[in-house]
Amino acid sequence: TFLREVFFMDNFTQPVMTSGAKKSMSPFWVLPTIIGMLDKSTRFHMITVQDIAWFAADVFSHPEEFIGKELDVAGDVLTAAEMKAVYHKVTGRRLPPVSRLLMRLMLRIVNPESARQFQWNNQRGWKFDIAPLRQRHAGLVNFETFLRNYYDAGSGQGG
Repeated sequence: TFLREVFFMDNFTQPVMTSGAKKSMSPFWVLPTIIGMLDKSTRFHMITVQDIAWFAADVFSHPEEFIGKELDVAGDVLTAAEMKAVYHKVTGRRLPPVSRLLMRLMLRIVNPESARQFQWNNQRGWKFDIAPLRQRHAGLVNFETFLRNYYDAGSGQGG
């Protein structure tokens, strides 16, 4: 069985990007970076680490259903504009304007691996429906809930 997870929502609060050695990014820059890197029509799949753990436990609890299968897992699928709207709804703040050209050039220099990942998302990306995942896991966290949990806990300092 193979769990195919997507972008971790946890990167919005505890980002670690790798390109050779570990490099961290301020949480303040994660969403503007994603928005700057995604084409307007790209639908971006995201999931929390806790939800990945839930699906892994589910696979172990029901091996007969999953042996030899691949399971794509995500908790939300949004465009950059939808992510901006959710962020504003939850925080009451607007994100700074982002130059897509500058963001793409900067990320290619600073972290080519991440730049290639965004290019893949724009050109091919994930193509699966999360409705069946929600039926199986009613507590599956969407982006709005993730941000609300973070900001309600008093942790949200960026943006």
